[in-house]
Amino acid sequence: MEGIENARGDDGLELEGTLALNSPLFGEGYWLNYGTPKDSELRQQFPEPDLYSDWMKMGEYFYRLSGALIAREEYDYPNCRQDISPSEAVKIIESFGDNN
Repeated sequence: MEGIENARGDDGLELEGTLALNSPLFGEGYWLNYGTPKDSELRQQFPEPDLYSDWMKMGEYFYRLSGALIAREEYDYPNCRQDISPSEAVKIIESFGDNN
Protein backbone atom coordinates (compact mmCIF):
# COMPACT_ATOMS: atom_id res chain seq x y z
CA MET A 1 0.00 0.00 0.00
CA GLU A 2 1.08 3.54 -0.73
CA GLY A 3 -0.08 6.64 1.10
CA ILE A 4 0.18 10.28 0.07
CA GLU A 5 -1.28 13.63 1.09
CA ASN A 6 -2.36 14.78 -2.42
CA ALA A 7 -3.43 12.41 -5.20
CA ARG A 8 -3.13 13.24 -8.86
CA GLY A 9 -5.95 10.98 -10.00
CA ASP A 10 -5.43 8.01 -12.26
CA ASP A 11 -2.25 7.24 -14.16
CA GLY A 12 -3.93 7.92 -17.50
CA LEU A 13 -3.51 4.38 -18.80
CA GLU A 14 -6.61 2.33 -19.42
CA LEU A 15 -5.55 -1.22 -18.63
CA GLU A 16 -7.06 -4.47 -19.93
CA GLY A 17 -8.88 -5.28 -16.72
CA THR A 18 -10.72 -3.53 -13.92
CA LEU A 19 -12.50 -4.87 -10.86
CA ALA A 20 -14.84 -2.87 -8.62
CA LEU A 21 -13.75 -2.36 -5.00
CA ASN A 22 -16.03 -2.07 -1.99
CA SER A 23 -13.96 -1.59 1.15
CA PRO A 24 -15.52 -1.00 4.58
CA LEU A 25 -12.70 1.49 5.19
CA PHE A 26 -12.68 3.40 1.88
CA GLY A 27 -16.22 2.82 0.60
CA GLU A 28 -17.43 2.17 -2.95
CA GLY A 29 -16.56 3.78 -6.26
CA TYR A 30 -12.93 2.69 -6.53
CA TRP A 31 -11.36 0.26 -9.01
CA LEU A 32 -8.48 -2.16 -9.23
CA ASN A 33 -6.69 -1.80 -12.57
CA TYR A 34 -4.56 -4.63 -13.98
CA GLY A 35 -2.92 -5.95 -17.11
CA THR A 36 -1.30 -4.13 -20.01
CA PRO A 37 -2.65 -0.96 -21.66
CA LYS A 38 -5.67 -1.46 -23.94
CA ASP A 39 -4.23 0.94 -26.51
CA SER A 40 -1.83 -0.98 -28.79
CA GLU A 41 0.62 1.93 -29.14
CA LEU A 42 0.80 2.35 -25.38
CA ARG A 43 1.16 -1.43 -25.00
CA GLN A 44 4.29 -1.27 -27.16
CA GLN A 45 5.63 1.51 -24.94
CA PHE A 46 4.60 -0.19 -21.69
CA PRO A 47 4.57 -3.96 -22.40
CA GLU A 48 4.87 -5.16 -18.80
CA PRO A 49 1.60 -5.90 -16.95
CA ASP A 50 0.71 -3.54 -14.13
CA LEU A 51 -1.53 -3.76 -11.07
CA TYR A 52 -2.78 -0.84 -8.97
CA SER A 53 -5.94 0.46 -7.36
CA ASP A 54 -7.36 3.93 -7.70
CA TRP A 55 -6.14 6.38 -5.08
CA MET A 56 -8.64 5.93 -2.22
CA LYS A 57 -9.36 8.85 0.10
CA MET A 58 -9.53 8.50 3.86
CA GLY A 59 -9.44 11.71 5.89
CA GLU A 60 -6.75 14.02 4.52
CA TYR A 61 -4.78 11.23 2.85
CA PHE A 62 -5.00 8.94 -0.18
CA TYR A 63 -3.95 5.29 -0.37
CA ARG A 64 -3.63 2.67 -3.09
CA LEU A 65 -2.48 -0.88 -3.52
CA SER A 66 0.31 -1.05 -6.08
CA GLY A 67 1.97 -4.02 -7.71
CA ALA A 68 5.47 -5.16 -8.55
CA LEU A 69 6.07 -2.80 -11.49
CA ILE A 70 5.38 0.31 -9.39
CA ALA A 71 7.45 -1.10 -6.50
CA ARG A 72 10.43 -1.54 -8.82
CA GLU A 73 10.13 1.66 -10.83
CA GLU A 74 8.93 4.18 -8.26
CA TYR A 75 10.33 2.80 -5.00
CA ASP A 76 13.51 1.01 -6.18
CA TYR A 77 12.64 -2.50 -5.00
CA PRO A 78 14.46 -4.46 -7.75
CA ASN A 79 13.62 -7.89 -6.30
CA CYS A 80 9.87 -7.29 -6.46
CA ARG A 81 9.10 -9.36 -9.57
CA GLN A 82 5.63 -10.85 -9.31
CA ASP A 83 2.20 -9.37 -8.69
CA ILE A 84 -0.44 -11.01 -6.60
CA SER A 85 -3.55 -12.00 -8.55
CA PRO A 86 -6.21 -9.34 -9.15
CA SER A 87 -8.72 -11.34 -7.09
CA GLU A 88 -6.26 -11.51 -4.17
CA ALA A 89 -5.66 -7.74 -4.44
CA VAL A 90 -9.43 -7.13 -4.22
CA LYS A 91 -9.65 -9.38 -1.13
CA ILE A 92 -6.84 -7.43 0.57
CA ILE A 93 -8.35 -4.00 -0.14
CA GLU A 94 -11.84 -5.12 0.83
CA SER A 95 -10.50 -6.54 4.11
CA PHE A 96 -9.39 -3.10 5.34
CA GLY A 97 -11.83 -1.96 7.99
CA ASP A 98 -13.43 -5.40 8.23
CA ASN A 99 -13.44 -6.38 11.91
CA ASN A 100 -14.24 -10.05 11.26
